Order: sequence, then C-alpha cells, then structure tokens
Amino acid sequence: MTPETTNGADSTDRADQESVAIFVARQPIFDRKSRVWGYELLFRSAGDEHVATVGDSDQATSHVIADGFFMAKPGIEPGAKMLINFPRNLLLDGAAFTLPKETCIIEILETVEPEPEILTALAGLKQAGYQLALDDYVGQPGYEQIIALADIVKVDIYGRAPQEVAAIVAGLRPYGVQLLAEKIEDRVIFRVCERLGFDFFQGFFFRKPEIIPGKKLGTGEMTKLQLLQELGKEDLDIRDISAIIGRDISISYRLLRYINSSHFSPRFKIESITHALTMIGQRQLAQWLRVVLLADLDTAGNSQVVAMTSVQRAKFLEFLTMSGAVAGHTPESMFLLGLFSMLETLLGMPMAELLEHLPLEEEIKRTLAGEPSPLRIWLELVESYENAKWDVVERILKERRLWPIETSQQYIEAMKWTREILSPEPAAEGGQGQPA
Repeated sequence: MTPETTNGADSTDRADQESVAIFVARQPIFDRKSRVWGYELLFRSAGDEHVATVGDSDQATSHVIADGFFMAKPGIEPGAKMLINFPRNLLLDGAAFTLPKETCIIEILETVEPEPEILTALAGLKQAGYQLALDDYVGQPGYEQIIALADIVKVDIYGRAPQEVAAIVAGLRPYGVQLLAEKIEDRVIFRVCERLGFDFFQGFFFRKPEIIPGKKLGTGEMTKLQLLQELGKEDLDIRDISAIIGRDISISYRLLRYINSSHFSPRFKIESITHALTMIGQRQLAQWLRVVLLADLDTAGNSQVVAMTSVQRAKFLEFLTMSGAVAGHTPESMFLLGLFSMLETLLGMPMAELLEHLPLEEEIKRTLAGEPSPLRIWLELVESYENAKWDVVERILKERRLWPIETSQQYIEAMKWTREILSPEPAAEGGQGQPA
C-alpha cells in the first residue's frame, strides 16, 4: 500500500525498505528458431546511482546479484539459461559460486582486463562446470585468452555495417565459441546476423516487431477479438462461453490445467467444461480467458515473449491498483491496460483500428492510443522495469510515494503468475504448479 509517513517509526520503516529493495529486469535471448533460449538478468538496489554490478560495495553488489537471481527465478520457465553480469572484483572474490552452474552463465563485462588473476579465476569457474560469456565484444585486441576460455561471445552489432560484423565473426570462428548478437534493433541486421551464423540473438527488435502497413485480421484473430469483446460485458453467459471453449482443444486443456494448479488445488474430479468454469468465478474466468486468447493470437515466432510481457504488465498494474497506488480505476481496468498495451505489436496493425473492436473505458483507450493521459505514467513505470531504466523507476516511485521493496515484489509476483498461467509445461500432479 502507499505509505503514510505519519510518525518517525513509519519513516524509519520506509528507509529500511528502500535500503534492501532490489529491482530486477530481464531481456529475452532467442535461438535460431526464434525460441526463447534464456534471459539476461539486470539488477539494481534502490538508492544506488549505478547498475548493481558496478556499485561501490562489492559485498553489497554480490548480495544484489544472489538475491536478485532468486527473486527472478520463479518467473522464468524451466530450462532457460540466465546470463548475469560480473565485474572484475566479483570474479576475483568468487561471488559467482553462489549461483547454480546448471542455470547461470557468468557474463564477463567488457571492462574486465585479461590479467593473470582474472584468467585464473575464469579457469576455476570453468573447472567447476560454469559456462562463461564475454560481453560487448567488437573485435578489440587483447582478449584472446578470455575468448579461449569463453563458451559464448556476445557481439555488439549496434550501428555496425554488415562487413564489420562479418569480420568480427571471421576472427572468432577459430575459437569454436557460440556467437550471440546483441543490441539488434531492426530486421535487416537480424537477417545479416542469421546469415553470418550467429547462434543467439538479443535486442529490442524482438520485443517490438515491425508494424506491417495494411495488414488485415484473419478469421482466427477476428474471432478471438470478438470473444474478447464478449468478455467485456458485465454478465457472462457461462453456457455460451463453455460452448466456445469446448470447440478448442488447446484452450480446454489449459483450462483444466489451470484448475489443477496451485491457484485452486481441487480435491475432486472436474465433470465438464461448464463445471470447471463455475469453479473459477466470473471475474477470474474473464481474466484467464483474456490472457489465453491474447497468447493465442496468430503472430510471428517471437510472439510468445510479447504475449508474456503483455500479461506480466497486466498483472503488475493490477497488483499496483489493488495496493492503492492507482486511484480512480479498478484493478480489472488496469489489468486490461497492461494486457492490451502491446496489441499493436502482436497483430501488426495500428492501435486505433484495434481499439474499435474492444469495449474499454475512454481513458484506457486514450492511453493505449498514445494520447495524453494520467495513466501513461503507469505504463512508463512497467516499461522502465522491463528495460532496466532504474533512474526512471526510482523517479516514479518517489513521485508516487511507493515503497521500492513492495513494488519490486509486486513485479516479481507478476512474473511468477504469468509464467504459471502461460507455461507450456503441464501442472504437476497433486494440484501444485511446478515453479522454476
């Protein structure tokens, strides 16, 4: 809840919360089949003027890395790799050994020089079974010994001509390392990196695919939008919704898996789709269906990440509203704001056209259309979390008098909820979801 600092004790509590708050962001990394292979995790502790990995206190930074990893882990699907930045001192201090080698890849910052003690530390990590990645490589000399130890080299391709990228790749081929192209901003350079044989890809391009002028909605997408429109009505007819779901095997399966998750943990058999729907309740049914339908919209190979980002935004904004941070709007309306905030990206159509099909509050529509709106700041907050713009996050939290630790926890809980809802893995037996 938004704190009311009415006495000294409250002020002290707030200061204590700010001192331990950890912000977590993640950026997806894709393989050659446009599947999510892993994430780069970015951490920051509240009150620090720098990103977590270059703070003045290495001990404090190591705690941020360890705690941030365990905060983010439940929101990430099983099997995904996690790349975590490490500066010189933390490599020498052995802080990486606090992280699981099966999941975490140690990312060596470009500021780390190939000194003898660094090479010894990296060799120790390799011997212990850790994978290493060299960050922001652009062909600079002097890093040959680190590259020889690395499993992955991240090539910074931003602003570089194709010929320059090709020369960097040619220089790395003798080492047999896997190549990750980072800071991909558009389709042209993505295709160049594909042709050059990069194994992995990272950048804003994947979260913001091109808008294709003139694209029309197909029958499947239109049907889903019409169902979304039906869900906007005050009174849902469970029988009609049940009939629609019953014709879709995928949605039926996910409905039953959802019922069998940790949200409900039923102790009896589900007799029918209608039975399952009545267990959920109208509000949760509408919310769940919106999430599933959005994830099913027919789009490009990386659409699942865009859909998951949209759902995560929705749940985060709902949590904020439920805690009292957002005044004058219901949790349901803020959920919709986040859910539809990337609809333009998902469907490749102008937002103005898409909004014609959706029964939303006028202020929500204005915000989604990019018009001036008091709600714009909440989208700015969630976008800043996603892109690790920690200065913007802290500015908004201070302006709105929100506790950093509570807000960060809400963001992490939104990640966890999203993965559980959209995870491709079935729920485990016994009614418990299978957290990462």
